[in-house]
Amino acid sequence: MPKKTDPKRRIHGRKTNAGGKPTHGLAMSEAKNAFCFYEAVDRPTGETASSLPDFLEKLMTAKLESLLFHAQRGDFSNWIENMLGDAKLAAKIEKIRISYANNLRTSIRKALENRIKELDEAPVTVEISETPQIAT
Repeated sequence: MPKKTDPKRRIHGRKTNAGGKPTHGLAMSEAKNAFCFYEAVDRPTGETASSLPDFLEKLMTAKLESLLFHAQRGDFSNWIENMLGDAKLAAKIEKIRISYANNLRTSIRKALENRIKELDEAPVTVEISETPQIAT
């Protein structure tokens, strides 16, 4: 049986989705995968974010109750890792101590700004390799 072509795509060692777009934090997530801010269970704020810059913007105006709610549950780091594919940033966010909400906001903001700057400065190179089809 012939082996199917199995394209493996990487941008700077970061995985890409099927369309070849990077899955790091500057990529947009699908609307269904956007981060939805809540104040408590069953109390959405109506604010959503679908990218890291969008998330940073919404973080700056989110209610303190919302920040504490999500930080205590690990929601921020979970979304960043699983929806945006940025495990490095997720680990940094996970390590932030939950204390006073204003300090929490500042700590998360700094981590996000640093990561956005780091990703913006990284040169983009594309390496696409394909496994050749073997005919038998």
